[in-house]
Amino acid sequence: MLYDKLKKSEIDIMLLLFLLSFVLRFFSFFPSVIDHDESTYLVVAKELLKGKVLYTDVTDIKPVGIFYITAGYLKLFGDSIFGYRIFGVFVIALTSFLLYRTKMRIGHPKSVALATGIIYVFFLSVWTYYGVAINTEHFYNLFTTLAIFILFAVKNNWRILLAGFIIGIGFLIKIAVAFDFAAILLFLFISDILDKRLTFKRLGVYCTAGLLFLVPFGLVNLAFYLTGHFNDFARMHYHTFFNYPQEKHYLRLTIWILDFFIRFLPITLFFFWSFFSRQKTNHIVIRERLFVSVWFVFCLISVLLPGKRFSHYLIQMMLPVSFLAANIFHPEFKKPGFIGYLFKKKIGYSLLTVLIVLNVWLQKKDYYDIIDCPRIVAGYIKDKMTKGDVIYTGNEQQIIYFLLNVSPPTKYIHRSLLFNKVHYNALGIDPNQEFQNILKKEPRFILERGGFVSTEISKALNNEYAFKKYFSDCEVKLYVRK
Repeated sequence: MLYDKLKKSEIDIMLLLFLLSFVLRFFSFFPSVIDHDESTYLVVAKELLKGKVLYTDVTDIKPVGIFYITAGYLKLFGDSIFGYRIFGVFVIALTSFLLYRTKMRIGHPKSVALATGIIYVFFLSVWTYYGVAINTEHFYNLFTTLAIFILFAVKNNWRILLAGFIIGIGFLIKIAVAFDFAAILLFLFISDILDKRLTFKRLGVYCTAGLLFLVPFGLVNLAFYLTGHFNDFARMHYHTFFNYPQEKHYLRLTIWILDFFIRFLPITLFFFWSFFSRQKTNHIVIRERLFVSVWFVFCLISVLLPGKRFSHYLIQMMLPVSFLAANIFHPEFKKPGFIGYLFKKKIGYSLLTVLIVLNVWLQKKDYYDIIDCPRIVAGYIKDKMTKGDVIYTGNEQQIIYFLLNVSPPTKYIHRSLLFNKVHYNALGIDPNQEFQNILKKEPRFILERGGFVSTEISKALNNEYAFKKYFSDCEVKLYVRK
């Protein structure tokens, strides 16, 4: 009977986190594009289901994980962007639930554990490029959180080995997860020293965990080798990775990090208050502040190391911030006086309700009330196209391939790979040659947005194509082959 009650309680918490994420993100389900990275995942995944080979027939600079996860979703649930966004809600809710369960396992009361999950949901549901747009970080954060839950929920040494393997699966989604794994191992190592239990056997466990972390990636390398596509795989994972320029603008990066901390007030304030407060809470079975300190520093290194200021990189850092920020809700924890009123139930719940309503209203304006240009363009072309027509979206959104269920005439799906000098230099692409290859396939429709830098495409548009329509609200031109 007690087990059934606990089980029902856990299901209720999971449903609560899912519904909160669903409501906060509801109007983001409708537009065809929030961020073009998501569009790339959908287009590539659709091509994989048609039998194309990743990195040989279709390619991008991301590891294999995100494409096969997306392909799995499309295979099971169909070609629905709306549904894919709900799938993202499920991933966020499950990650939040694992955070909740981990906090419970290490000795926190339910109020703190639930606050941890809710904070993570809010983190990912407010700003477009910090979490509303589904990206790789949403998925690998799930594997990191699962590994940490197992690490603290199980007492045997094999838990470390299993955690290493699970985070290794996350490594197939993005290599940044290696910093989470390094933080976990360093925390365990320091804890062993402090507890005077560091032995050669324990070091052997950590080394074995490191090997298990590499097993999923090793198996993927082997799979591409056995299928004869290793050169294309290696070119993307090794050659391109080391070819990307590493420009460090330290002042800009500092401002970018500070912007993150200000943008997510008061959550970040709760984090630093919990971090620097000397007050201790009872019944916590791990050195929580040490764990979060190591984890946060490694996440910070991870997001700063590439030198790029892509906001979705910071999603990785939201895990340790959520993990510690919720401690301020502990009944034994002294709250800062100047925000103490936030923790009075009537005021706190009222402000939370206002924040939810405000967020939903703003997202309606940002995502639902806008003109959905890719759908408009795709709808117009669909009425004109015939079976077998080739379409090239040019420098317009690549999601149009997905909306029309047609294959791209180039393996380089993300438009920036051919239009951004940094990308095509890193990949070793000759964009002019690739544009010539595209034109050889005689696409019937070509889209142009803001002008082509390619002389090959421009010449073709002048000589072989007729201007068909200008979508004024979208600033997109449609050309049809003569």
